[in-house]
Amino acid sequence: MMTEDATIAIRQKHSNLHLYIDGMYTPETAMRSASIISRHHAGKGNVCIHTKKISEFSPQAKELFGDLVRLFELPRRSIYFIGKMGFDLCHNGGRVILVDKNKLTTRKKKRCPGKPNDTNETD
Repeated sequence: MMTEDATIAIRQKHSNLHLYIDGMYTPETAMRSASIISRHHAGKGNVCIHTKKISEFSPQAKELFGDLVRLFELPRRSIYFIGKMGFDLCHNGGRVILVDKNKLTTRKKKRCPGKPNDTNETD
């Protein structure tokens, strides 16, 4: 059972908002992440959620984050999960960036799978 919550460091770089999550990604962490994005994202640039230091995650947290992205009308196509664990955490319409450790400038972008009939896109 997950009881500890993660720390979330926030950094603005250029016009992008970066969230660095360290610890367990729980529903509480998902709520805090969505709230931070809602308050700090200026409507331009991307949101980058770094997953490297996430030790464990709850499937309920993924579902809750996706619901909050829709509820808060966050720019779901501008939210990128950075790192392999992003595939486990990414909401429908979000994206994952994998960083090649040998070539730090090379990035592969992959879209998270959405629902087959997901046509309620607002952005």
